[in-house]
Amino acid sequence: MGMYKKRLCRRFLLTSRHVLTRLKFAEEFLTQNQDKNLELIFSDENNFRFDSPDGQAYYWFYLGEKEDEAIFSKDYGKFMGIMCYLAVSRAGILSMDRMLGKVNSESWCELLYSNIILEIHSEHGDAFIYQMDNASVHKKKEVLEFLKKIGFKFLDWPALSPDLNPVVNL
Repeated sequence: MGMYKKRLCRRFLLTSRHVLTRLKFAEEFLTQNQDKNLELIFSDENNFRFDSPDGQAYYWFYLGEKEDEAIFSKDYGKFMGIMCYLAVSRAGILSMDRMLGKVNSESWCELLYSNIILEIHSEHGDAFIYQMDNASVHKKKEVLEFLKKIGFKFLDWPALSPDLNPVVNL
């Protein structure tokens, strides 16, 4: 047939500032004498799509065709899929939830309050550091105040760094 399949990688447009921030984060994270009593909790959302690739797809190419010349037709009009949230720590999966509808600060706080906070506190008490990415819904003032009020401490996460998060690689 003369074809082969290849999984395409998504790459982030990292500026030199992003690269330096990531390196600084990694150096501090590895060299800091971290408190062994604090557990790191990693979290993220992922959208598994029905109508388009979600990063787990392969594309077919004709032999001799360069990947950058290939044209992919994608229909993003329907956005059919399932949005899931996952929080993990060294203890295992703390929370895995399906998120319904559009995620805003109100629905995010509701999800946190209904499931996630209870699971985290039951497993780790107050001795944890919570990692979340820099999505706008996570960084809203009311969300941060809500989480700080109930005792969350945060890991300072560099921008455009989902590949550093173990949840993304599960």
